[in-house]
Amino acid sequence: MKILAVDMSSVMRRYWEAAEGKDFGEARQRAVRTITGAAAGYDRIAIAIDVAKGPSFRTAFFSGYKAGRADPGEAYRAQLKEAVTDLRELGATVWFSPPLGSNGNGVDGYGAA
Repeated sequence: MKILAVDMSSVMRRYWEAAEGKDFGEARQRAVRTITGAAAGYDRIAIAIDVAKGPSFRTAFFSGYKAGRADPGEAYRAQLKEAVTDLRELGATVWFSPPLGSNGNGVDGYGAA
């Protein structure tokens, strides 16, 4: 079995910044098209995503992790959520990283178990 593993935040953020943060859905559409296009020949798509507000668990290992990176805002998070919904509907499996200090209870960043 061949699995395509994707860092969703990386793909989505690239298109969001290319669109200069405009809230019109193109970043979401381009991210989904990129991932589904890359999935040709794979049996499954696995999406990894860090959606926690506040510091990432990675800051426990490296305090400078994405230091100074601007928060893209709620419009970005709304499009990211829509992109994840689109990919789930296409059969992708999605894993969410726990926020710093959480117990990692298996609830994703959008409230679904």
